[in-house]
Amino acid sequence: MSVTINLPGVNYSGSYHVLYGPKSGASAYKANVTEFGSGSGVTGYATLWLKLDGTVLAVNYAGQNYTGQQAYNLAGGLTFAVGYEVARATLLSFFTSSPSVHVINETNISIGPTTLSVTNYGATSLPFTVSNCAFSMTFTNFSYQSGHASGSGFALVTYENIAGNEMLSNGRMVYFNDTVRIIAITKA
Repeated sequence: MSVTINLPGVNYSGSYHVLYGPKSGASAYKANVTEFGSGSGVTGYATLWLKLDGTVLAVNYAGQNYTGQQAYNLAGGLTFAVGYEVARATLLSFFTSSPSVHVINETNISIGPTTLSVTNYGATSLPFTVSNCAFSMTFTNFSYQSGHASGSGFALVTYENIAGNEMLSNGRMVYFNDTVRIIAITKA
């Protein structure tokens, strides 16, 4: 899977191609990863070995093998674009389960060479708050779009425009004003 994320003033591009995994009888995943963009801390090409639970076993980057904390840090930087997308897709069901969020419409869009069927979500009224045991988020702006690439069960957040604040479980308040749009995606 390849993902390109366009944040204001910054572009991230990442691809993640699984070479083998549990379906082939292996006990871990082996994946080739490419990441380019400012802000991720690491750019380039690497091979990652990951346990089924997501634990980073090793990373081969720039011809060197890394394990332990170094491998973990490299993997985080090299998978920023894909990891960011996975995190956003995970939060989607949490956000859209709120009675303050409704479906605006469903349509097909093209992102690069890939056509996706997407659902657009908006706020019924603003502001609104969603919370769980770890955090509470109050939205002053909320617009989300998600879909699935043909033949893929993976949810993608193709557009996000949100603003508000988040109260963390430690009592710290964080403010956010995010606009994210995937501008290219290619199914591997």
